[in-house]
Amino acid sequence: MIGEYYVMFELAKRGINSFKLTNFVNYDLLLNNGLRIEVKTSNIRIELSKVNNIPRQYFNFKRKENQSECDFYCFVCLDKKKNVDKIFIVPEKIISKRKIISIPKDFKQKSYNGFCLKEYENKWKLLV
Repeated sequence: MIGEYYVMFELAKRGINSFKLTNFVNYDLLLNNGLRIEVKTSNIRIELSKVNNIPRQYFNFKRKENQSECDFYCFVCLDKKKNVDKIFIVPEKIISKRKIISIPKDFKQKSYNGFCLKEYENKWKLLV
Protein backbone atom coordinates (compact mmCIF):
# COMPACT_ATOMS: atom_id res chain seq x y z
CA MET A 1 0.00 0.00 0.00
CA ILE A 2 2.84 2.43 0.74
CA GLY A 3 4.09 2.08 -2.81
CA GLU A 4 0.69 2.58 -4.42
CA TYR A 5 -0.03 5.77 -2.50
CA TYR A 6 3.47 7.09 -3.15
CA VAL A 7 3.03 6.54 -6.90
CA MET A 8 -0.38 8.23 -6.81
CA PHE A 9 1.15 11.21 -4.97
CA GLU A 10 4.00 11.54 -7.49
CA LEU A 11 1.57 11.32 -10.41
CA ALA A 12 -0.66 14.00 -8.87
CA LYS A 13 2.37 16.31 -8.53
CA ARG A 14 2.81 15.91 -12.29
CA GLY A 15 -0.85 16.62 -13.04
CA ILE A 16 -1.82 13.01 -13.76
CA ASN A 17 -4.95 11.64 -12.12
CA SER A 18 -4.83 8.02 -11.03
CA PHE A 19 -7.47 5.72 -9.64
CA LYS A 20 -6.85 2.83 -7.25
CA LEU A 21 -8.66 -0.26 -8.43
CA THR A 22 -10.15 -3.23 -6.65
CA ASN A 23 -8.76 -6.74 -6.68
CA PHE A 24 -10.93 -7.68 -9.67
CA VAL A 25 -8.30 -6.54 -12.20
CA ASN A 26 -4.64 -7.52 -12.53
CA TYR A 27 -3.17 -4.05 -12.06
CA ASP A 28 -3.28 -1.47 -9.28
CA LEU A 29 -3.82 1.94 -10.85
CA LEU A 30 -5.61 3.31 -13.88
CA LEU A 31 -4.41 6.69 -15.12
CA ASN A 32 -6.65 9.30 -16.72
CA ASN A 33 -4.72 8.74 -19.99
CA GLY A 34 -5.74 5.06 -19.98
CA LEU A 35 -2.41 3.57 -18.89
CA ARG A 36 -2.59 0.63 -16.48
CA ILE A 37 0.02 0.51 -13.72
CA GLU A 38 1.09 -2.38 -11.49
CA VAL A 39 2.92 -1.17 -8.37
CA LYS A 40 5.40 -3.48 -6.65
CA THR A 41 7.07 -2.52 -3.37
CA SER A 42 10.11 -4.06 -1.70
CA ASN A 43 12.09 -3.43 1.46
CA ILE A 44 15.88 -3.45 1.24
CA ARG A 45 17.38 -6.93 1.57
CA ILE A 46 20.91 -7.71 2.63
CA GLU A 47 22.69 -11.01 2.09
CA LEU A 48 26.28 -12.16 1.90
CA SER A 49 27.64 -12.91 -1.54
CA LYS A 50 28.27 -16.63 -2.01
CA VAL A 51 31.42 -15.82 -3.95
CA ASN A 52 33.30 -13.35 -1.74
CA ASN A 53 31.24 -12.99 1.46
CA ILE A 54 30.64 -9.28 0.81
CA PRO A 55 27.18 -7.98 1.83
CA ARG A 56 24.93 -7.36 -1.15
CA GLN A 57 21.99 -4.94 -0.83
CA TYR A 58 19.08 -5.32 -3.21
CA PHE A 59 15.33 -5.04 -3.67
CA ASN A 60 13.37 -8.11 -4.70
CA PHE A 61 10.01 -7.99 -6.48
CA LYS A 62 7.72 -10.91 -7.32
CA ARG A 63 5.45 -10.77 -10.32
CA LYS A 64 2.35 -12.89 -10.83
CA GLU A 65 2.04 -14.67 -14.16
CA ASN A 66 -1.24 -13.02 -15.15
CA GLN A 67 -0.02 -9.45 -14.60
CA SER A 68 0.76 -8.79 -18.24
CA GLU A 69 -2.49 -6.82 -18.40
CA CYS A 70 -0.63 -3.73 -17.19
CA ASP A 71 1.24 -1.27 -19.40
CA PHE A 72 3.92 -0.30 -16.85
CA TYR A 73 5.39 -1.51 -13.58
CA CYS A 74 6.37 0.93 -10.85
CA PHE A 75 8.99 -0.71 -8.63
CA VAL A 76 9.11 1.17 -5.32
CA CYS A 77 12.26 0.52 -3.25
CA LEU A 78 12.06 1.20 0.49
CA ASP A 79 15.01 1.74 2.82
CA LYS A 80 15.30 0.31 6.36
CA LYS A 81 13.10 3.10 7.75
CA LYS A 82 10.38 2.42 5.14
CA ASN A 83 11.17 5.63 3.24
CA VAL A 84 11.20 5.55 -0.56
CA ASP A 85 14.79 5.11 -1.68
CA LYS A 86 14.30 4.63 -5.43
CA ILE A 87 11.53 4.12 -7.92
CA PHE A 88 11.68 2.58 -11.37
CA ILE A 89 8.99 3.03 -14.02
CA VAL A 90 9.39 0.16 -16.46
CA PRO A 91 7.33 -0.84 -19.51
CA GLU A 92 5.70 -4.25 -19.13
CA LYS A 93 7.39 -5.53 -22.30
CA ILE A 94 10.83 -5.04 -20.66
CA ILE A 95 9.86 -7.24 -17.72
CA SER A 96 8.17 -9.76 -20.03
CA LYS A 97 7.92 -13.22 -18.46
CA ARG A 98 10.27 -12.68 -15.51
CA LYS A 99 8.72 -13.80 -12.23
CA ILE A 100 11.35 -12.28 -9.93
CA ILE A 101 13.00 -8.91 -10.50
CA SER A 102 16.03 -8.08 -8.35
CA ILE A 103 17.35 -4.53 -8.36
CA PRO A 104 20.68 -3.74 -6.67
CA LYS A 105 20.78 -0.77 -4.30
CA ASP A 106 23.86 0.57 -6.06
CA PHE A 107 24.37 0.03 -9.76
CA LYS A 108 28.06 -0.72 -10.16
CA GLN A 109 27.42 -2.71 -13.31
CA LYS A 110 25.60 -1.49 -16.37
CA SER A 111 23.56 -4.66 -16.64
CA TYR A 112 21.99 -6.78 -13.92
CA ASN A 113 20.38 -10.18 -14.43
CA GLY A 114 20.67 -9.78 -18.18
CA PHE A 115 18.82 -6.47 -18.44
CA CYS A 116 19.37 -2.95 -17.20
CA LEU A 117 16.77 -1.09 -15.19
CA LYS A 118 18.98 1.86 -14.20
CA GLU A 119 17.74 3.85 -17.20
CA TYR A 120 14.16 3.58 -15.86
CA GLU A 121 14.87 5.19 -12.50
CA ASN A 122 12.42 8.09 -11.97
CA LYS A 123 11.19 7.88 -15.59
CA TRP A 124 7.87 9.54 -14.80
CA LYS A 125 7.75 11.03 -18.30
CA LEU A 126 6.91 7.55 -19.63
CA LEU A 127 3.51 7.86 -17.96
CA VAL A 128 2.58 11.28 -19.34
